Amino acid sequence: MYTALFEIHRGLAILGCITTVAWAVAALLPSLRTQRRIWKPLYSAAASTVGLAGIVGLILAWMGGWLTFFFPWIGFAGVWLHGAAGVRGRRAMAAGANGTLAACLFIQVATLIGLYGLMTVKPF
Repeated sequence: MYTALFEIHRGLAILGCITTVAWAVAALLPSLRTQRRIWKPLYSAAASTVGLAGIVGLILAWMGGWLTFFFPWIGFAGVWLHGAAGVRGRRAMAAGANGTLAACLFIQVATLIGLYGLMTVKPF
């Protein structure tokens, strides 16, 4: 059971990275930004896959006795940061604030890439 959940967690993390990059591209390109039917499903997919990866990660931390370690809490903070930057970026896009949108998208993508690297290597 633990191995299956670990593979699900890893797959959701990869999908979260892919959908976040796709959402960032759709939000940054002016031709796609105006078409809500394109960016809205990508935003929803990015938020849901990262959230599910976080939930499965917490289940794994509980099952494997990892709650006293540092890396589950780094993952939890990263999932929170991804969500907060996503909400702020979506609001910036609605307001037409391109600088804030780009900063929020950069935070989202950099957070996930950094987390994926840290969770793969686990130097702590």
